[in-house]
Amino acid sequence: MWREPFHLQVAEEAETLFLVTEYHGTRIMLQPFCAEERETAAVEKIVAWFREQGQPCRFMGLEKSFAEKLAAMPAYHFELGTSENESDYVYLAEKLATLSGRKLHSKKNHLNAFRKLYPQAVYVPITEDILPACREVLDEWYQNRTHTTEKDDPFIATERKGILEVFDDWAFFGRRYPKRGPHRRVHVRRAAEHGHGRRPRGKGRPRHARRVHGHQPGLR
Repeated sequence: MWREPFHLQVAEEAETLFLVTEYHGTRIMLQPFCAEERETAAVEKIVAWFREQGQPCRFMGLEKSFAEKLAAMPAYHFELGTSENESDYVYLAEKLATLSGRKLHSKKNHLNAFRKLYPQAVYVPITEDILPACREVLDEWYQNRTHTTEKDDPFIATERKGILEVFDDWAFFGRRYPKRGPHRRVHVRRAAEHGHGRRPRGKGRPRHARRVHGHQPGLR
């Protein structure tokens, strides 16, 4: 979804997957995907590559353990920091499924209000048959966001394009991620009209969820 605005580039070498992005002319490396014992060698390759480009080595979106490993490497001087704009929340699936407990009470109230307002709403799995309706809901969501609450968000169009790509190749994605277990049914149009499906940003996020920060070490 984000490969175009961030100019994502991918390379694979020595059983390691490297991903580098670029935003506003700044190149940033994501955490390499490899076995733990290969991480040091991966960092050495990354640092050498940045030096060849004549740019400081920057990482973003790191696991805490990997960020601490960078800071402890004697051959380099990485500075660790966090960016509130890149922080997000991680919820336990069990908690979101049941909405139990005081901390999720407001979310449960919101769901109950929706059910009361739209008692005819049903959940249905996405299939080829209802993809036209899904596209229609997506377009309504996009028009609402771009004309009202998030009209200045540069990534709304990117999110829409990414979802459309999934719809266009649903034969692949629907087979790759099959539905699991019993499902309840929901009317997709009504859910979209209430803006469901988009994660909250910035202020107003619930305080009970665990934050995952976008670590941004830099090499000096």
